[in-house]
Amino acid sequence: MCSRRRHANENQISFYDMVLKAGDKLFKDGVLYGEIAGESESLYFVVKTNSKDKMPIPYQKHSLRNSLLMGILTMECYSYDKEEIEN
Repeated sequence: MCSRRRHANENQISFYDMVLKAGDKLFKDGVLYGEIAGESESLYFVVKTNSKDKMPIPYQKHSLRNSLLMGILTMECYSYDKEEIEN
């Protein structure tokens, strides 16, 4: 998670509020697009479902977050950080 936390207001999602973790599923047009396999400081590694070799593809974190905020991709999250929810 980025160390800077900014909130426009309590009803809006901030770019910095988005945290993707391994196992989260990404959808494009309602069809499974890929799954988060891991992350580094600036990258998410996504295994695409239509890929034959199942090698994780690196995506810049800011690009993937922008796609989610703009509605190009949607996600399902199966894990959560209890401390993150309480704050």
